[in-house]
Amino acid sequence: MPDTRVDQHDEAAVRTALADALRPWSVRVLPSARAANQNGFAVTMATAVSFRLDSLSDLAKVHGALSLAAPPECRTRSFCLPGLQQVYGVHFARFASYASEAQRLQALKDEVSDVAVVFTTDGALAGSDLVLLRDDRRLQPVENVTPVVSARSLSRYGPRLVAALDRVSAALDSAGLRFLNWRVDVAGHDVASEAQGWLLRHPALTPSPSRQ
Repeated sequence: MPDTRVDQHDEAAVRTALADALRPWSVRVLPSARAANQNGFAVTMATAVSFRLDSLSDLAKVHGALSLAAPPECRTRSFCLPGLQQVYGVHFARFASYASEAQRLQALKDEVSDVAVVFTTDGALAGSDLVLLRDDRRLQPVENVTPVVSARSLSRYGPRLVAALDRVSAALDSAGLRFLNWRVDVAGHDVASEAQGWLLRHPALTPSPSRQ
């Protein structure tokens, strides 16, 4: 974040601050997508059912019985453990430090930990028995996927580039991005093929030959 005084829950303010920060490098910030890749907190379906968990507020009712798998910096990061304590009143029975998300997800599956810090667009959250708890009190800052384009690219490709990126951003949401990540990271499909497939599933994004 270029300016910590910016309200990090205000998408427009964050975009404006980003644009101001990148302007000296001749980089333009385009409209953001609905898709947002934030930090989230996931549990297994069995844990969600057992403790009736749907949101982080629900977690506060049973937190003393559960353990958290998180990256080391979560202990001091305002949007992680301190934020959970301050905003939700959550205090875990145990904190387990894992550097990678794959390790944290494995800790959930092996029942070593009950809650894990994940990215909200991680492919493992699609087509699995994991439940992403709703951040119902908006602890996490906005982190919408936002295209940034160099002045050189804008000069070379012109308005067509901006129009194409704007159409993609308008169609891309978090659920769709999770599915794409699942197709690539879990199912093992090729990135370029999946990108092409996504465009074919959204025909309005592709100009007809007469308009090219």
